[in-house]
Amino acid sequence: MEWYHIVGLALVALVAWLWREIYAFYLIFTQKKVKSHSSIRLIEEQAPSWKNKHKAEGFHRDLEAAGFELLAVYRVPEVQNMLLGAFRRPSDGWLGAILDVPGHGCFVEVAIPYSDLSGLTVSSNPMVIGLDQMPGQHKESHPDADLATLLARTAELIEEKPILPLDRESFAAHVQDEYLREIKWRNDKGGVSAEEMRRIAEANGTEVDDEMIAEATRTMREEHAEHLRREALAQFLDQHHITPARFEDWSERLLVVLANDTRAELLDTLDERFDLSQEQRARLGRLASSAPEAAKAFDAAFAELFTDGKALGSVEQPTAAAIYLLPEEKG
Repeated sequence: MEWYHIVGLALVALVAWLWREIYAFYLIFTQKKVKSHSSIRLIEEQAPSWKNKHKAEGFHRDLEAAGFELLAVYRVPEVQNMLLGAFRRPSDGWLGAILDVPGHGCFVEVAIPYSDLSGLTVSSNPMVIGLDQMPGQHKESHPDADLATLLARTAELIEEKPILPLDRESFAAHVQDEYLREIKWRNDKGGVSAEEMRRIAEANGTEVDDEMIAEATRTMREEHAEHLRREALAQFLDQHHITPARFEDWSERLLVVLANDTRAELLDTLDERFDLSQEQRARLGRLASSAPEAAKAFDAAFAELFTDGKALGSVEQPTAAAIYLLPEEKG
């Protein structure tokens, strides 16, 4: 049920907004849920209809006055048809963006995508506050700041290294690829952390105690892992062209082990499927205590305990995972 951002191009508002909405659901227990997406699409709009037209037009004028040129305006269907105006300044390769998110506001950003795929983003979007940041990505939020303030702060933070040259033809593809890259990073680290939940609660002004944070984090991580297992299995079936008939035959026996599963999680997963003996639990209990070592050790333990089972293969998207075929139940 989660997602997150892009490398120093726009979309910080996009994914930040999604994460914050999802966190708020668990922290204040509303009934509003946000559907997750493992990928996004940027569809060019020839005649965009801005929800916050006055503000978007003002940002557009400010960007042009600062030397930026419009590349294109895109619609992002996965996020309530959010509009993303992409700009580039020819003199230095800096990027600018206008994010118009229905029901949440209109924001402006300045971004530096470096050639080594690290990046810098300085945004007026308050949703960035509190989120974990992918290594190599520096993001700052200055709520309600004007473009001049964001440009000045970007000039203070920019590093002396090559900037990735993006144009109208390459911008959308790069954004979509970077979204996948950061999604994978979030997935591989297991989703939200308790510290991240607490920071976002504080940024939202939401009063929460340790018990609420712990329960919300546990629930989110469990649902996140379940979502990843379904996505990883779907990816495996597609990659290996598994027929519907074969899948139906296997469906009750398939086990998906995520690279970040811990020893305790692996034991619980197997206990749900088998009535493990004390000896089997003790043998599995000798697995490494933390991910990814536990998942790596699982192959040997699986082969030893379940001689009728089979390791089918693995996938890398949306996160690293191994797929196993469990033995048929006796009797």
